[in-house]
Amino acid sequence: MKIKKKEILRIENIINVDRRVPDDNFKNLLISDLKKLLLDYFELTISPEINIVKRDGKFRVEVFFVADSIKGFQYIKN
Repeated sequence: MKIKKKEILRIENIINVDRRVPDDNFKNLLISDLKKLLLDYFELTISPEINIVKRDGKFRVEVFFVADSIKGFQYIKN
């Protein structure tokens, strides 16, 4: 599975820099980034929803989305 390292690192950086409970602006940005990433792999029916809880200095992040199907991929050998 192809992982978008740049986008994942960006999300991790945002979470690590901001140690408080994320506000709505943060959540909206994260949802937007997740949607772009998930659209590479799925035909989404429902846009991603997130729930972020901070407990004992750590973040628990739950992501929910619904997809009609998984997109097909072709491996192209150079």
